[in-house]
Amino acid sequence: MQSVAGQLRILGQRRPVEAVLQAPEISPAVKLQLQSVPEILRFASDQLMLPDNGSYRTFVALEHPFVAWNLFAALEFSLEGLRWCYPVAGCLGYRGYFSAATTRAEAARLQASGHDVYVGGVTAYSTLGWFKDPILSSMLRADTLDLAALLFHELAHQKLWLPDDMELNEAFAEAVARIGIEKLAQTWGDVDLAKFELRAREEDEFYALVLRHKEKLAALYASGNPDWRKRALKEEQFAALRTEYRALNVNSSTPNRFTVWLETDLNNAKLLAVSAYRKLVPSLLELYHEGGQRLELLYTLVGQLQGCPLKARHAWVLSGGTLPDCWSQE
Repeated sequence: MQSVAGQLRILGQRRPVEAVLQAPEISPAVKLQLQSVPEILRFASDQLMLPDNGSYRTFVALEHPFVAWNLFAALEFSLEGLRWCYPVAGCLGYRGYFSAATTRAEAARLQASGHDVYVGGVTAYSTLGWFKDPILSSMLRADTLDLAALLFHELAHQKLWLPDDMELNEAFAEAVARIGIEKLAQTWGDVDLAKFELRAREEDEFYALVLRHKEKLAALYASGNPDWRKRALKEEQFAALRTEYRALNVNSSTPNRFTVWLETDLNNAKLLAVSAYRKLVPSLLELYHEGGQRLELLYTLVGQLQGCPLKARHAWVLSGGTLPDCWSQE
């Protein structure tokens, strides 16, 4: 009910972008971002074969920097997060709220019951084509390429969504966004693609670091050590993650980008929140390039994993496209 009420509230606040561009109270920075959206959407439809269904033609100015908040939770010695199930979207590894206070209250309840919890702000989400999604003020970026990447990401969710598979859905959308930016830069010509790609590489290095330590923690939790020993080794692993990140961060183009995230309340749920979104991205991009850089082929192959169990889907991606038994060629 809170999700329904929050969504209806967002839809009720939509204003046509054309009207917003004429409004005197809208800042020049916001107008500049909004002016780029029609061209981005045309490119998404014409060059990336993404849906052109009326989404992102309206604007909503939010009162907060986030439109919603996601809650992640896991047991103290487990990296299998709690899952919540929804109509259409299927079962996901987080629960979304439109109220920060409600999110914190539920997080406190789960924490009191022995769970590791993490609450992350949401700047954008997709209704998967059920509604004409607006541009939210939280979606605006300092860099137009970043805004384009976000729009490509959200439209990719409308293009293809596999129920119950947050990891593959998010990785697919991220891969499409990166492919889209590469193509867009070739068309626009005067954008700083190198800066975008550098940030992307640094993000990949960070998420790969998190995944490596996540795997070490998984082995620790599966060991026969008593809980007191697991607890101590868990903290040692988190300390090692922080130390390795500091070394990685020395030559970063955006120093301390992830420092606050790592230095405060690091736990299993936090690791799940980031690792779930990135693990499969490199393999999907590799599949795209090995397939002759044909987006339509990537869409077809990933879409035909609908009938496969989650583990088979992920194994297919990580194996470089070796077809699982459940894959259908219909």
